[in-house]
Amino acid sequence: MASWTSEMHGYMNEALAMELQFPSPFVQEIYSDTEPIARAAERRGLVAGETLALGRGFDFRLASHRAAALKLIRRKRPYVIVLAFPCGPWSPLQYLNPAMDLDQRRAEGRELMAFAVEVAKELMKFNRHFVIENPLPSLGWKVEELDELRQSSEVLEVVIDMCRFNLRGTDGGLHRKATRLLTSMQAVVSILMNCRCLRDHPHSPVLGGSKITAAAGHYTKEFSDALVQGFMDQFDFETMMQFRNDGPASQHEANVSEHEILAEEDAEEDGPLADEESDDSLQPTSEEKSMTISPAVRNAVFRLHENTGHRHPLRLARALIVCGAPAETVAAAKMLKCSVCRERRQPKSRAPASLPPPREVGQQIHIDLVVIEDVLKRSYFVAHATDNVSRFQAAQVLPNKSSAAVIAFLQQRWLPLLGRPHTIVADQGKEFVSVEFSDWCDATSIYLFHIGVGAPWQKRHC
Repeated sequence: MASWTSEMHGYMNEALAMELQFPSPFVQEIYSDTEPIARAAERRGLVAGETLALGRGFDFRLASHRAAALKLIRRKRPYVIVLAFPCGPWSPLQYLNPAMDLDQRRAEGRELMAFAVEVAKELMKFNRHFVIENPLPSLGWKVEELDELRQSSEVLEVVIDMCRFNLRGTDGGLHRKATRLLTSMQAVVSILMNCRCLRDHPHSPVLGGSKITAAAGHYTKEFSDALVQGFMDQFDFETMMQFRNDGPASQHEANVSEHEILAEEDAEEDGPLADEESDDSLQPTSEEKSMTISPAVRNAVFRLHENTGHRHPLRLARALIVCGAPAETVAAAKMLKCSVCRERRQPKSRAPASLPPPREVGQQIHIDLVVIEDVLKRSYFVAHATDNVSRFQAAQVLPNKSSAAVIAFLQQRWLPLLGRPHTIVADQGKEFVSVEFSDWCDATSIYLFHIGVGAPWQKRHC
């Protein structure tokens, strides 16, 4: 142990240099020429893809340019794309300029908006993510294509005020600039929720011509950093959930290889660590198994494995993929074999077990909010609760999506019939994670259990 400790200290003080290429982007921007998100991602060491904007030769009013952009997106498959379609045609201030052909501008703006929606749907097809941003007063949110995307069960939205992210005008005053974001990433919503103005400072109006309004349309460093942090949190969460869903058996298969550095007889002894991450894309492919890896790359990856505290090979491979490492380096990490890791191997986990389910009617309920539409496309919030044992259901249309409305629903429709439940199972919607709802549960001696993000099966009865 003393020798091992001394060796580790030596490795930690040793410099390691590698030249990395970036074949696939982690984040990409569309419509924005200033590239604030790309710069924020690069500050974190992430790969930013080519920005698709008018200044880069992409005029999305042309069908050929839209088709070329979609082809590029399908081929590169970036993890997340930020879409900030032009908000000028949709500003209520356009009505103050009677000389402008507003109908023509909005026809072009609708085409650009429809393309943003098309890109968002395309990303969701192969489990990638998007963020669509526009000012809250923008009339574009009422356009059919965008409104239909907002109503999708896979899409979340959050409203923020840009003064919370230090957006300032030419006079140095803060711009409030209320902004709505649509996204498929729960982590982004979690970071940006409750970022409304605290009303403890004055604001400078976003008026006075393009010199002021154009500057107010740029993202601040604080906002860009917050978005990128949300992207990273979502990526880490999804990787962790995929490992848990795959289970030890499939992860064990991912470690088995015919490569010379991974002997077949040792594969069963070197099972994966329970707290490491995995992904289907991390399984060694036939090309990687037959790939000729130079001794220099092998030694560099092994030293990187030691310098990072003997991280699990698959976790090291995932980090190299995020950084855009060459395929040879990733393959070497996937099939890495370390004698120190084998000696420190944790015992195999026992078969999973669970507590007995509730057996009394009214003991546990599952609650959720459902959005429904009528024939006129008007949306309504409906509270829906289900008893875990009897499957008794109660529902009511709510006046708004608030914790007070949910509490009133339970007090009027549930407690008089089945009494006070021991446990309420809910997702992490704002109405359920609020202080008001938590305090009400505490006051009535109800245990409030929040399911994991992206784990709807934990609330399967609702």
